Amino acid sequence: MKLSKVQDVVDRITDTVRQPSERQRMIDNVTDLSLRDTNLLYKDEEFGEDTKLTKKRRLKLDWRDHAEYRGELRDVNVDDMNEAIRDKLRQKFLKNPQDRGKVKFKGPEGTAVVDYDLRDNPAEADIVTTWASELHKVASLLTGGLFQAPPKMLEDITAWAESKVAANNAAVALHMIDKVQHSIAVSERAIEILTVNENNDYTPEEVERGLERANKQLSVFRESLSEYEQEVKEEKAKVTFPRVQLKQWTRTSRNFKLNLAGWKYLPVVKETEGSQERIRDLFADPIKVTLVEKRRGDAAAYWKSGKILVVMGGAWKASIKHELIHMGQDLLKVALGQFREKQTVGRPSLDIQQPHITQHYESYADFRRSLLWGKGAKFLKKKLKSLGVKTVEDLGPYAADFAKDLKKQGITVEDFHSLDDIEFYTELSDAVEWFKRQGFPDEMPLNERIKKYLNNNMFFRALAKGSKGKWKKAVKEFMKAVR
Repeated sequence: MKLSKVQDVVDRITDTVRQPSERQRMIDNVTDLSLRDTNLLYKDEEFGEDTKLTKKRRLKLDWRDHAEYRGELRDVNVDDMNEAIRDKLRQKFLKNPQDRGKVKFKGPEGTAVVDYDLRDNPAEADIVTTWASELHKVASLLTGGLFQAPPKMLEDITAWAESKVAANNAAVALHMIDKVQHSIAVSERAIEILTVNENNDYTPEEVERGLERANKQLSVFRESLSEYEQEVKEEKAKVTFPRVQLKQWTRTSRNFKLNLAGWKYLPVVKETEGSQERIRDLFADPIKVTLVEKRRGDAAAYWKSGKILVVMGGAWKASIKHELIHMGQDLLKVALGQFREKQTVGRPSLDIQQPHITQHYESYADFRRSLLWGKGAKFLKKKLKSLGVKTVEDLGPYAADFAKDLKKQGITVEDFHSLDDIEFYTELSDAVEWFKRQGFPDEMPLNERIKKYLNNNMFFRALAKGSKGKWKKAVKEFMKAVR
């Protein structure tokens, strides 16, 4: 069950209510629907479940229609809430098997008003209403929309990088001006010698051919000089960042202080107890950003231990944003300590995560080994818990079949990077940036552009093969970003 939002209730109204005026009335009052409205919208919905209370007694959990509406409206994770209520009622049953009543349960998942009766088998519990805890509200914020890089840092680092690129271009052009001016002087001297022709060293024919060649070269050099001078003028105008000098470089670095101004997660960070101290401990030193002219290794960019490196290629601006998103993910993970176990920070919601897949697999053999001894083993054991699978020997056949099924889906080793949960928002952000830079024909409708792009984009193709849940989430956020 996903963490929902007001938009989900609006979508439900749109899909369910046929009469236009009635549909609009409900949308206008989406946060305060009547019992009649919620009965219409949720009569066929079932958030409850039949589960074990104890070894010998079952529990029938039922959500009233209005509770389902409130749960969807207030970002409640239904699975977590059901589990929490079951655990609370189990404690009550162990104290008094004949207990019944109406109580308010409050826990980390949220709060629920529950009408329960434990006397029969199955025991019964009606969820009357519910709302999410602050923890789930934060989780909803972190999994809603495109993950945002700290905007002020993105602006400053990009401005610095643009100035460094322009300064390098200007410096190269100045160097070329020196060379061209030398060539102009040589050509002018050659023309002077040929024109004077002292001591008749050259025949008239040689003088004519020499002058023609020298004048042509002089014309080319002067034109080049004019172009380089114009380039210097234009590139110097782009050097807007303070204290950036006109110098050539193949590698350049600068330190940037952590600046979270305007970051949409900052209010959550400030409200989280102990977050400021944890951030100061990890980000005590400035962030070192390095630009390099040539590719080193396979990565075009990386974020690691307070450092960002970017190889200056065609998409270097997207690379800076990509790595700042990774920095933001790490920062939030530290700031919101209570989210480490739930792994919601900077990743898609829990119900669509794939913790068994990471970008670090270099082959399917690596993937199979992970299913036996690495992170994948924990995932696979949980998946196969009902079958009593516990040891590596038990996991062996299942791991082999699991990897084989993944291969049958057409998933390649290269797709593992796109399927890694930590890369979901960075790859999605990259896809949005690339779409905006595509040279589509002006007459092509937007929907056709989007369809063509998504069908050919490697990230979306990998998700379509390997995770329908993440694909749907990515398409939804992509559409919102580009429309």
